[in-house]
Amino acid sequence: NNIALQRGQFKLIGKTDYNSPIENFELYDTYNDPFEKNNLVTQKKSIALSLKKEMHQTFLELVNSENLKNIVMPAHDKFVVDDRLDYLVAH
Repeated sequence: NNIALQRGQFKLIGKTDYNSPIENFELYDTYNDPFEKNNLVTQKKSIALSLKKEMHQTFLELVNSENLKNIVMPAHDKFVVDDRLDYLVAH
């Protein structure tokens, strides 16, 4: 499972179930680390937890959305919510 949420300069990436412990996620400062080499999840745990909470709320909105109830997506697809572009992308 892959999911990512970016708010401002921080991007939280989950290559795991969305409800896994925060230590299983990755957090990057995309302004200062555009190639996402330095995982900050332990150093900036409060930011990571805040993004994870928002990710969880977004996930719940999506699975309960009338717009998505009729869409069947392959299991390998993932959702990316990106506030810079204001849309949801399935990769």
